[in-house]
Amino acid sequence: MEGIRRRKRQKDRNHFTLTKLKSGIWYYYAYDAENRRIRRSTGRKRKSEAVDYILRLIDEGALLYDADPGVKITFEEFSEPFWNWDTCPIIKDKLARGGHYSVDLCLSNRKTMEKHILPVFGKQRLSLIRRKDIDQWLLSLPDKAGISASTANKVFTILKQMLNVAVFDGLIEKSPADGIRPLIAEEKVRSAFSIEEIQKIFSFKWDSKIAYSASFLAAFTGMRLGEIRALRFSRIHPGYIVIDSSWSDNGGLKSTKSGKARVVSITERMYELLMELRPADLRCDEDRYVFSPDGKRPYEDRFFSNRLKDVMARCGIGGDGRILTFHSFRHYFNTQMVAAGISGEIIRNTIGHSSENMTDRYLHLGKDELQEVRELQNGLSGRL
Repeated sequence: MEGIRRRKRQKDRNHFTLTKLKSGIWYYYAYDAENRRIRRSTGRKRKSEAVDYILRLIDEGALLYDADPGVKITFEEFSEPFWNWDTCPIIKDKLARGGHYSVDLCLSNRKTMEKHILPVFGKQRLSLIRRKDIDQWLLSLPDKAGISASTANKVFTILKQMLNVAVFDGLIEKSPADGIRPLIAEEKVRSAFSIEEIQKIFSFKWDSKIAYSASFLAAFTGMRLGEIRALRFSRIHPGYIVIDSSWSDNGGLKSTKSGKARVVSITERMYELLMELRPADLRCDEDRYVFSPDGKRPYEDRFFSNRLKDVMARCGIGGDGRILTFHSFRHYFNTQMVAAGISGEIIRNTIGHSSENMTDRYLHLGKDELQEVRELQNGLSGRL
């Protein structure tokens, strides 16, 4: 009951803004005796204690308050906790509800906000941002920022999420982003390599054995580049690989996209290619990375993609409007498994896709199922 009375008293008497910084300390935005906008530390790490501290300041007449904080708080001030892993309310809410959020996406959203949103809306008062302003900004994004309509829609989504939080926190009554239609974006789908293109690519003499082996592994297992970069020698066995992690330049070693481990079949030739990359002195360090200059950190993704582009150009592949990237190896192998009549469940376990109806049995493919995939791998790679 006391808590209810305290919340009512707080609601009746002030609408100051609280934000928690990386240090764990709660800060507040309010107004001093001369009606100047200020930000001060409460010195408290618990929100309830921070609120009580501010209420005491108001009781003592040491702090004025704004009846509508959205009137004067700027978007830049409001944005401070967003897309920082420890403070972002959107990420905290999703994790609290049992969802997932990647560090990479968090960092990417922060960069996007700083590059495309803050320069336009940062100095504006949160309550004065209008729907028309946002609509005109969205329409101009592709030309002014040099980005696609699809990317512009993603930027708009970030802004929309933030404004929804402002509504939820009572800083504004309604989001000015509501009702704005996204841009019409032409869907770009990455293509799969054809069998003939795969033959050209792997018949060509690459200048990097590391890049060749990584590409070969992707083409005949469907592994994602992040999974290949995270591969360690301890996960390689005759006949199969255990895929239990992925690698990103921002987040380092992390779980797979699905959050699950899986077993992928490999042929004898694949196993030999990988073992040729194994240093002779590896006995004491089985956990070193396979595709790495020193075993401690994998090569960057552009190391692989740039070498693939070079080989494709030399082989005369591309330039026909299709989108072909390193990820196209994954599309190629998935296509070949479907064409070979391999069951959907085996394909999902091999590729690492998930679906609502998928039987949760990763790491439990039987010998017959692995053999079915291996026969396809041998048939495809045997043409090279």
